[in-house]
Amino acid sequence: MASTADRELQRELIALGSPSTVAHGAVVVSGQVDGVSTVGQVLVGLHQGAIILTALRALERRGGYMVMLRVIEIADRYKVPIRLTAMPCPAIAGLQMSKDALIAWYGRFGFEFDPHYSTKFACLIRYARHD
Repeated sequence: MASTADRELQRELIALGSPSTVAHGAVVVSGQVDGVSTVGQVLVGLHQGAIILTALRALERRGGYMVMLRVIEIADRYKVPIRLTAMPCPAIAGLQMSKDALIAWYGRFGFEFDPHYSTKFACLIRYARHD
């Protein structure tokens, strides 16, 4: 049974945006980066005390960056890690990134290889920052 904090966190993740009309379970998130409006899409959930980021995509330029900042803010507030597997997906806004480029991009947000998995699977983790 999920704790009250887990239920609150799950509600906040769902409230990131509105349901996607093309990707089942994903939400479309609108926001701004440096005063410019942008849109991204994310499939995210909660499992064993960690946010699991299954898919992240920019629907407009810098949309993925904006969504990542929002997910990180939630993770840090709830003091939970974020786990993901760096896997390229078809690009909608901009160029498709290679696996190595994705690993480097996530690294700029503080992600590192998850010690519970082989590095060949590109499983990454970002531990929550505590103020």
